[in-house]
Amino acid sequence: GDATLITTPKGSQVLVDGGPNDKVLGLVNQLIPPSDRKIDLLLLTHPPADHVTGLISILGSYRVLNIVFDPVNYESVTYTKFLRAVEDEKKQGARVINPKTGDKINVGDLSLTILWAPAPTIITGRNSGDPNNESIISVLSYGDFDVFLPGDAEKKEADALVSSGMIITAVEVLKAAHHGSKNGLSESLEKLLSPALTVIPVGKSNSFGHPSLELLNLLNRLGSKVLRTDLNVTIEIISDGKICGVK
Repeated sequence: GDATLITTPKGSQVLVDGGPNDKVLGLVNQLIPPSDRKIDLLLLTHPPADHVTGLISILGSYRVLNIVFDPVNYESVTYTKFLRAVEDEKKQGARVINPKTGDKINVGDLSLTILWAPAPTIITGRNSGDPNNESIISVLSYGDFDVFLPGDAEKKEADALVSSGMIITAVEVLKAAHHGSKNGLSESLEKLLSPALTVIPVGKSNSFGHPSLELLNLLNRLGSKVLRTDLNVTIEIISDGKICGVK
């Protein structure tokens, strides 16, 4: 599964994906004060269960001000529950954003830049062919500190992003695409990003063989420190807007 929570000293709170179960709710409850039941922005990168499931309980427990996702036609009981939860949140005043490539969304002292987003058909939705390669790819910035968040984008989408002409600069942190799989490896993109730290969200003893040796070798050549959730469990990164440390 895959879930990333970002909080700032000024109280901005962003959640990107929710993992494969309700465990993310417990973690969010620990990291956000009990008196604060607000999420400023929730982003779903793409609809498979290992990214969307935990967002349903978040929507049921927190007031979410902005919900960002691509409204594809994806047949899944879990995704349908998420869409219903989004509709309920809209009735409470939430703003739903169907992002476009190049959009920049400001959230307090954070900014989210959409580097890649499939063009949605907002009224009827759009059939999802390959949900991994239709992931929303974004960069979350806090001062000069940048985190690259590619969802489960695979090589096809990553290489298309590199060829698109979008400005891609080095980042402090890379969240590895598709749980560190070989399919998610784009050497051209990784070299442009040149991350100081790479976090790989991957299940312990998973049957897919993630993370791939090819990715680990490339990150080693790039000099990127690697942390993995199968070895390090929940990973906390702290930044002053310039440099980062790991707790």
